[in-house]
Amino acid sequence: MKYPMFFILLLSVFTFSSCGDKGSSANVAADENPATAESPKSAVPNKSTTAQVDGEEGEYKNEASPLTMSQAELQNKLRGYSGNIPSVEPLSVEQIKALMPNKLAGLAIYENEGETSAALGAPATFVVTIYRENYNIIKIAVTDSGAAPATILAAAQWSNQNINKNSDNGFDRTTTYKDYPAHEQYNNQTKVGMFEYIIGHRFIVSCQGKNRTIEQMRAAMDELNLDRLKNLKKS
Repeated sequence: MKYPMFFILLLSVFTFSSCGDKGSSANVAADENPATAESPKSAVPNKSTTAQVDGEEGEYKNEASPLTMSQAELQNKLRGYSGNIPSVEPLSVEQIKALMPNKLAGLAIYENEGETSAALGAPATFVVTIYRENYNIIKIAVTDSGAAPATILAAAQWSNQNINKNSDNGFDRTTTYKDYPAHEQYNNQTKVGMFEYIIGHRFIVSCQGKNRTIEQMRAAMDELNLDRLKNLKKS
């Protein structure tokens, strides 16, 4: 059964909700089907938060603290939009797919597909591109929300939360990347991680990796330089 693209993207988010927890199985199904690989994450520690790990291994103590400045800016911007109506028409699948190179971080493109759907309540475009060599996998997922608030919150639930969790098994935290609100997770046991951020209050971009370090995933995002999305208009 072929699931809609938005479902695959949301599944990736939900399966990583406990990325660093002891006993959590952040298993990327790379061996079976890389298109369903779970999300990985990478980023820089959130300077506005502090977290302490409980004495018992693998359990978190997450201290509440304010949103990052980039998150607060995003929330203020979304309040100016009406309901879940896109303020701009989402780009076409072809426009986003055209930004994906044939090789990324030394891995060849394996799959590149997408769809435009209103499954989240408003028109949005979803594109997933997979790069793979054996069991080394990077999955790039791009969602053009059209700046519809409910779509952004559904696809990036972390955008209005402060998260800062650490343990010997990994981490899960919100941060800032290139002045954009960002979120990163990594599981040291499974070597699975995800790093995602929101460009221009509109585009949700994630890099999910299997057998890739956080540094390698960050470098892949730098290589893609998807800031270019902001300058595109629906063709």
